[in-house]
Amino acid sequence: MDHLPDSFADHPETIGERRAERADGNAIAWTPRDALISLLRDMDADRITPAGLFIAFFEEPAPGSTRTGFRNATRSPIEAMGLIEMGRQRFWQS
Repeated sequence: MDHLPDSFADHPETIGERRAERADGNAIAWTPRDALISLLRDMDADRITPAGLFIAFFEEPAPGSTRTGFRNATRSPIEAMGLIEMGRQRFWQS
């Protein structure tokens, strides 16, 4: 089993990140793993220092089937809802 590095600060850009840069950040060029590595790199290099984080995802375990989930690292449900709403607004503005 591969071991995760203590820091992603020096992790090289992934192919998906480079594809996304060429596509002006188009989300379809990213894989979920690419997005997480990019986020971890920025956090470990102190380019961003999140006080809270909410990640939502979906899986397709079988054709025609979808399962959703999330990871929440905020101080309260109200803070999580505010973060989700602010993220939603920024998404539509981009």
